Amino acid sequence: LLVDDVPGAPGLEGPCKQISIFMSPMDVHVNRAPCDGTVVSVEHVAGRFLAAYNEEAPRQNERNEIVFETAFGKLLIRQCAGFIARRTVCRVPPGTRLRQGERFGIIKFSSRVDLYVPSEARVGVKKGDRVLAGETILAEMTGMKG
Repeated sequence: LLVDDVPGAPGLEGPCKQISIFMSPMDVHVNRAPCDGTVVSVEHVAGRFLAAYNEEAPRQNERNEIVFETAFGKLLIRQCAGFIARRTVCRVPPGTRLRQGERFGIIKFSSRVDLYVPSEARVGVKKGDRVLAGETILAEMTGMKG
């Protein structure tokens, strides 16, 4: 797990926090909605297959970028293929309403998922933590206005 402040992300305005979750071939690779919201856009970007931990992977690797509108503002979920995992699957088109924890996609074998949240969000995980889909609270956005 990696947590970082970044100046921006595709589909979002202004600075945000990036939460990167790295998965091994032994992990479950189902991706779930981080909170209730609506899919605004889904963009598949062709690219390379660098190792998921490479800091250039989110910008250069094959990926799906899903912009998600929530009560707290927009989020970006990036499914990033890696050296071994070369297939990301997003099963929801724009306009789909998702509930927190609902499945929206999968990454076959191992790779990474990057979640970009507003900079005001209170991140509840730190570098090196192990997270569980649908169980670990990555960030809290209560009290924020979208």
